[in-house]
Formats: sequence, structure tokens, C-alpha cells
Amino acid sequence: MPFDHQFPESPAAIANELPEWNCLVSRFCQGFPQLSAQWTQVWLAHFSSSYSRIRFVKVTNENTTVGYFPLMESERAFHHLKLRCLTFNTNVYSPVSLPILDSCLAEPILLYFATKILPSLRWNLFLWERLPPELLAVEKVQSAFNSAGYLVGKGVVEGNWIYHQGVQTSSEYLASRKVNIRNDSRRMVKNLEKQGQLDFRLLKDCDCSSGMDDYEQVYSRSWKTAEEDPVFFRDLVAQLGRVQQTRLGILYLNQKPISAQLWFLAQHRGYIVKSAYDEAFEPHSPGTLLTWRMIQHLMDHDGMTSFDFLRGDEHYKRYWANERRERHTMHIFRSDLKGRLLYAFDQRILPATRTSPTLTSLKRILAGTGGRTTSPPQPH
Repeated sequence: MPFDHQFPESPAAIANELPEWNCLVSRFCQGFPQLSAQWTQVWLAHFSSSYSRIRFVKVTNENTTVGYFPLMESERAFHHLKLRCLTFNTNVYSPVSLPILDSCLAEPILLYFATKILPSLRWNLFLWERLPPELLAVEKVQSAFNSAGYLVGKGVVEGNWIYHQGVQTSSEYLASRKVNIRNDSRRMVKNLEKQGQLDFRLLKDCDCSSGMDDYEQVYSRSWKTAEEDPVFFRDLVAQLGRVQQTRLGILYLNQKPISAQLWFLAQHRGYIVKSAYDEAFEPHSPGTLLTWRMIQHLMDHDGMTSFDFLRGDEHYKRYWANERRERHTMHIFRSDLKGRLLYAFDQRILPATRTSPTLTSLKRILAGTGGRTTSPPQPH
């Protein structure tokens, strides 16, 4: 196919791609908010300085845009080796990383990218983290890179919990859950109401910005570590609120915020972005109660038929969800001498040291433990 490509790398050039970018996201990526041009613009404004260079690629087919590869170059430690890495524009706030592709042309676009674009970029390792196979099959990616002569290895696999039975009301949803969820939701309300006046507030779209002070107040009293960039979510809420994709739920006790959740909503799918509660109220499970209130409201008032916890394999999520999906990491190396050595070290030597008792003992000896496992201190 007569593909061509450009590098819209400046913020202004990327901003000009917003309409075509979002059209592809809406048609081929289920409207996923964290793949949208708005999310990308906010992310770049806050985190692009952590990378040495923006390397966004636009792919066209007979002057029609068919794909975007939002890439970044950076120096990164990989198994204690400093390498020039190519990655998608991702960090801790990114639940997936993905090129934005016309799915009908995904395989030839990937092959074009691997054979015509990648060789022109400077990298030792293409680190593709959190690939969602429901949007782009791992086998298609691996096949394209193998066909272009690259060495493809597997990295960590993460879990992703979702609910997607497509029920129409929250009552139907609750009836499909285990009995303890139904009983606990009623019990939690009674327990908290014994402490005082309990209120639930849901803010939509542009109104969400007015609740961010209360959200941050809850977050500061939760168990969670400080945000890498405390302004990022404020700007993200303001930007996505303009396209009617944000919902902020806050639970109050005696007018004090004790739990908060930020959700995105697109194409009748909900995405749980951030969740926190005041640790002082942990015995009363305000986070669980707010999760139910959010599901109830979004199903009954916003037509939500499925929702996604995005990241994390925490045990509690299986009570709300009905399917676990996976997010794959791929390590892609050039087929030159350095690439082959890196591939062998990453995919052959290191896995062998983890499974071989002899090599494990040797590592302990070299580390100064004499091959013995140190026992934990015993209580007095």
C-alpha cells in the first residue's frame, strides 16, 4: 500500500492533528479517553520534559490519515545498562500504550512502521509497555516486527479488571453480584449514618473542576503516595470536561469529604481513573460505598453498560468486575550484534538465573550471603 509518514513533533503541530486523531480513537479504539488527543496534549505539557525528544509519527495512505505513533526517545536503565530507549508516551498515569490505527489496516501499517520508520530512529531498545490485546493483538505486533528482522521478547504481564455484561440498570448489575456486595452496601450506609449526615455529590464535565479541592483533601489523608505532578489531574479534568467525559464523585460526612473517585466516560464505558478515601474512616469502608454510588449513578443516569478499573490486580476488584484481561510488555531489539546480545541477556540468561538453584546460590554467594537465606528476626 502507498503509505507515507510525517513527524509532527512540536506542540502546535500535534495540536493540529486533534480532529483526525480523535476520529481514529472514536472509530477504532472504543473512544478510550487516555488515547485521545486531549489527554495526549495534557500529558505532553506535564511530562515530555522527562524525555530527550518527542518522536510522534503520522502515517497516511493516499493522503488519508490512518495512524499515529506517539513515541518518545530517552536514556533509560535496563537491567542496570544505560540504553537509548524508544517508548510510547507513557508513565505511571498511562493504563495502556498503543498506536492509534485504522484497525482495518493494522497489520500493513505495523509492517510499514517496522520496515520504513523504525530504522530511521535512534534506539537500542523499543520498550512497548501495557499493550491491550483487545485493541491490538499481540500476535500481530510480534509478527510485524519479526518480519522486519527485529528480535521480540516478552516482559511483565499486568492484570486489568473489567465489567462488561451490558446490563441496563444498576439494579440488574447489583443482582448479578455476590450477595456480600449487596448486603455490605446497605450496612455501610447505616454505619456511616450513625456518625452523622452522609451525602453523595456527583459532578459532571466542566463542573468537576469545582470539586478538585475536596478530591485533593481526601487524597492527602489517604494511604496513597504524593502525585508525581499534583497539577496534572486538575488540567486533565478541565480539558476532558470540555468534551463531556469526566465524572467526579465525592462522599461527605458532616460536610467533610471522606472519599473521592474520578471517572472518565466514553461510548457508554466508564473508566475508574483515581480513587481514594480518608484512612481515618477505613473501618466504615467509604471507598466501597462510593464505588457502588458511582456505578449506580452512571448506569441509571449516564447509560453506562460496562466499566474498567484500568490498572492493578488488587483482589477487591473481582467482586465488582466479571473478567480479567491482560496488559503485555514487549522488548524489541535490533538484529545487530548489540541487539542480539541484549536479547540473549534479557530473554535467555536472566530467566535461567531465576529458575536455576545453582545460579541462584551463586548469586547469593557473590552477594555475600554464603548461599544461605537470611531468616527474618523473631518476635520477642
